[in-house]
Amino acid sequence: IFFRIFPTALHNMHKKLFLIALCLLIAFASKEQDKGPKNVCTALDKETALKYKAMGPEPGMFRQILSGYSSHCYSILKLSMNEHCVVKKAMGLPFNLTRPCAECYAVSSTCGSQHCKLACLGRTMSPSCISCVDEHCTPATEVCSGILS
Repeated sequence: IFFRIFPTALHNMHKKLFLIALCLLIAFASKEQDKGPKNVCTALDKETALKYKAMGPEPGMFRQILSGYSSHCYSILKLSMNEHCVVKKAMGLPFNLTRPCAECYAVSSTCGSQHCKLACLGRTMSPSCISCVDEHCTPATEVCSGILS
């Protein structure tokens, strides 16, 4: 009965609820972008990454070697990435990355295994895999590591 008598009250209430929902969505989205570590790789980590990026054909040896780690550390039985394995390998030769930096790339490997399974299955250096990883995972990895692709 109230809404028959006061139809504009209902309209105004919907506007207010919409604005509140919009504000909450914007606040949540900005907090989501703030999640995770930022620029954790040391100057030596960055120097190593840049050195290996310049080696070999595009997109460089850095990505190729990390891609190999991801392939080696993926568990087919669990259908998931073993991040500890990726961290351990990235902290070893040839990169010797610091743990926080290696963790950025382990998270990236997990992201790729979650978002790009079909594109990367058996061919982690294919253009379709690289494109998928760049779209879904690389931006967060760049923020975490401080190393641009």
